[in-house]
Amino acid sequence: MFIPEIPNSSIAKEIEKLTKLCEKKAEDYGEDSSWFKPAMDKNDIQKWEKENSIKLPATYKEWLLFSKESLIRNNLAHFYKLDDFKYNEISDMPDLIVVGEIFGDGELICLSKTKNVFFILDHGDLDEQKDFRDILKEIIRIMDEKSSLSPKMQDLLMQMVKDKKRTLK
Repeated sequence: MFIPEIPNSSIAKEIEKLTKLCEKKAEDYGEDSSWFKPAMDKNDIQKWEKENSIKLPATYKEWLLFSKESLIRNNLAHFYKLDDFKYNEISDMPDLIVVGEIFGDGELICLSKTKNVFFILDHGDLDEQKDFRDILKEIIRIMDEKSSLSPKMQDLLMQMVKDKKRTLK
């Protein structure tokens, strides 16, 4: 799995923890279950902000300076590249831009164009995230949780997932 260089930033600790978990989970979920595209250039981020009249939160810009697009543990999280943001997806909330997906069940990561904060849109319910770091911490928490399944049941479940992947190929 390609992991871009982790820049010195306020979220470097979270990025490092997340990438290590992705590498560790690749054994169970597959080598391509997580991927990180190369970083964006700072000038390209500034150009996008100017063209779209949107100021991105500082920690999100730090993420983009690490990876312009990423997928984490299959559908646990997908952060879109800037050009793939979805505008006007949520008809009754035109201020929100969809910047990614989380938890793999239809929940969206949204950015407010005017408030400079993120929201998780969970089937109609909005949960404000003051900082992009909070989103990363939640993903890390989920990936780092110890399973309540017995080791035997974990092995059985993982075998079922692997068998399913083989039949899909």
